[in-house]
Amino acid sequence: MAIRLTIVDPNDADAEHVRGFVQDRVVIGRARSCDICLPDMAVSTRHLEIKVEGNDYKVVDLGSLNGTYIDGKKLVAHRPKILHNEDVIHAADFKIHFRLGVFPSPMDVGAESTRQARRMVASLLTGSSFRGRLPVILVLGGPGKAGRFEIPPAPSRIVIGRTRDMDIRLEDRDLSRAHAEIIFEDGVIRVNDLGSKSGIVVDGERVETLELESGKSFVVGNTTLALEHPADEMLASIQEAPEEETSSFSPDKNERDTMPPVEAESPAKQDPEPPIPVGPEDPLNYPGQPGYLRTTREMPKPPVEPGSDLGLIIIGVIIVVAAVAGLVFLFT
Repeated sequence: MAIRLTIVDPNDADAEHVRGFVQDRVVIGRARSCDICLPDMAVSTRHLEIKVEGNDYKVVDLGSLNGTYIDGKKLVAHRPKILHNEDVIHAADFKIHFRLGVFPSPMDVGAESTRQARRMVASLLTGSSFRGRLPVILVLGGPGKAGRFEIPPAPSRIVIGRTRDMDIRLEDRDLSRAHAEIIFEDGVIRVNDLGSKSGIVVDGERVETLELESGKSFVVGNTTLALEHPADEMLASIQEAPEEETSSFSPDKNERDTMPPVEAESPAKQDPEPPIPVGPEDPLNYPGQPGYLRTTREMPKPPVEPGSDLGLIIIGVIIVVAAVAGLVFLFT
C-alpha cells in the first residue's frame, strides 16, 4: 500500500509540502530521525505515527504533549485509530491531509524530510526578515577566499561571474563572464548554470542546477563556494531539543469550537458559601461608627426574672446548714 501526505504549514497557508510513502510505518515529529519533520516546538520529538495493520492504515498518537486530533476529536495516546481517505490530522498548528494511492517519492526519505523542514523554517524567517540575518555565500577556496556575499531577501536573483557588473565578482580566470545565477524564492536557494564553459561541479560531477544546503559546497571555475543559511541553525536547535522542552499549545478558536465541551462541575462538588461573619471585618471600626456591628461579647444578655433562682438558694442554704451540723457533731 502507498499513501500521500500533504502538510499545510501554519506560517504559510499557501505552501503545501507533499510527501509520498511506500512503507508500513511513517513517524511524524520534530526530531531529525522522523520521516516527516514538523519544525515547531509545540510538536513532540516523536508526535504520531501512521502504520499499516492488516488492510488498514491507522494513526497512533505516541504520547505527545499537545495531542493529535482528527475531526476535532483528540486521540487517546497509544490507541490506534483507522484512517480513511481524505482524513485530516492535526498536530499543533499543522494540518496533514491523508490520501491513499501510489505517488512518486524520493528514495532518500531522511534527506527529503530535512529539505522540507528547512523550507518551512526558511519561509518563517522570510516573513520576519530573517530577524536581521540573511543567507550568505561563502568563498571557501580559490581566488577571493574568505569572502562573504549576502543574498537579498526573496524573491531575488544574483549573478556570479568575473566582470565588474556581476553581483558576486570573483577574480578567477576559469570563470565565465556571467557564470551562474543564484535564485532565492519560496524558501529555496538554487544555483543555475548560465551556459558557462566549466559549469557547476558538485562532488566531482557537473550539474546544470543545484538546490543549495548549508555546509554543502560547490565549485565554479577554480573557486569553491558554500551557503550559510540562518534557517539551518534554527532548524538544528528545534530538532535537537529534548522532549521536556516541548512547549504547551492552545488551539485557535476555530479548533476549540470543534472540540467536545467540558462538562460543568455539579453543584454537589462546589465549595459551600462561607458563613456570614459576626462583628466588624475592619479592626479599626469601633462602637459609635456608622454601620458598626457588635461582636458576640457585646450582645445584650437576657434579663434574669426575680424568683427564678429561689429554689437554688434554698438548696444552697440546706447544704450549708448540714455542713455546719456535721462539723459540730464531729468535734463533740
